[in-house]
Amino acid sequence: MKGFPSARILGILLLFTIIGLLFVAACQGPVGPGGQTGAKGDAGPQGVQGERGPAGAKGDTGAQGVQGQQGVAGAKGDKGDKGDPGPKGDPGPAAPQPGVAIVLAQSAVPTNVGITVLGSGFAPNEAVAVYLVNTPLSVVVAGGKANAVGAFKFQGEPRITANMGPGIWTVKAMGDKGSLATVPVEICAASDTGKCASS
Repeated sequence: MKGFPSARILGILLLFTIIGLLFVAACQGPVGPGGQTGAKGDAGPQGVQGERGPAGAKGDTGAQGVQGQQGVAGAKGDKGDKGDPGPKGDPGPAAPQPGVAIVLAQSAVPTNVGITVLGSGFAPNEAVAVYLVNTPLSVVVAGGKANAVGAFKFQGEPRITANMGPGIWTVKAMGDKGSLATVPVEICAASDTGKCASS
């Protein structure tokens, strides 16, 4: 067709093009040395903060700190409620009564001798027991009934033994109607005559 080169001509042009490229490649010199390293560039912007890592292992317990100063005392608390009353105590021993009295025929009585006791102010015809007391020992030494005016005289049996020991004892007269009276007595060691050895 007219206007287009023939295939032969195109082949020739292609051949010359290849030959020219080979020539240029053959004439190119060796690669030159690398250039110097360029200056360090500016730092880039800060990156986004990463996620929080897992918690580390618990550390050892630290040494105990110095004790602090004592704090100010707190305000006084309210008064508590009144407690329940306690149980009633046992009744105490009866006290000697005014007007009720006893006396002894002897202020000092030797052992193995009976005590003679005189009393007044007791209830009429009241039964009375007489004790010789030195705590914790208590011995009945005489007894009987008061007369119509509340008086009596009792002669005790010789119940004061040597093992009861000398010293100051108490003679106690107790009536069955609540009368009570006491008097001190000295118990002494008996002599051969039956009297106190010191007499």
